[in-house]
Amino acid sequence: MPQASKPPQIVIVGAGTAGLNLATRLSRRLGHAGKAEITLVDENLSHMWKPSLHEFAAGTKGFDEEISLLEHSHRNEYNFRLGRFTGIDREKRLVELQAVNDPSNRPLAPKRALPYDILVLAIGSRSNDFGTPGVAENCMMLDTPAQAKRLQAELLNLFLRFQTGALGTTEKLELTIIGAGATGVELAAELREAAGQFARNGIHKVRRPDAVTIRLIEAAPRVLSALPETISAKVARHLRELHIDV
Repeated sequence: MPQASKPPQIVIVGAGTAGLNLATRLSRRLGHAGKAEITLVDENLSHMWKPSLHEFAAGTKGFDEEISLLEHSHRNEYNFRLGRFTGIDREKRLVELQAVNDPSNRPLAPKRALPYDILVLAIGSRSNDFGTPGVAENCMMLDTPAQAKRLQAELLNLFLRFQTGALGTTEKLELTIIGAGATGVELAAELREAAGQFARNGIHKVRRPDAVTIRLIEAAPRVLSALPETISAKVARHLRELHIDV
């Protein structure tokens, strides 16, 4: 008897909102019927909705709202592979993945390559520092769940050091955000809310109105420059009410 043909391998790189939704829908339409094998690849074990990263980073939303990609793939019957995308071998039709280590630098997944018949790149975007000197060494980006967790930890430690006097004679904290698009504006507002939460939960030094300066820097002539001027004006007014320096 002739062997049944192997279903096509559909590989999706990137478990952001687009990649996760696509893997789920393709699995329901094709995978369940045996018409294709769906594989989702990402360097993270969980999905976090990117428009909410500023809330996670500021600590106003808990990380318990993350979606486990292992659990989600099992429940929706597609394959999940942990790996950091590094390139494509188009001749051999392979997706090349770099090894992934845990925070203690122990290997979680080895370097390897995955075969594909159909490849979808849903890797999203990353902040661009435009080669500005000092940015890579001194600034924190907010593109991934790992960066949001790091920023949250850094903020907590900063406020604790301020409270305990570990910052020396520092009388106030200064937090600066570069970029007054949607993420920058929302992060500024969430940081003001976070400062209030710290004040209510034992960080007494930030109870003073001038204890925390939040500064938002934007090259365009107004915040949210991609939106209508009426919206920008309302948002700018609200930022001033929150004592955020634009």
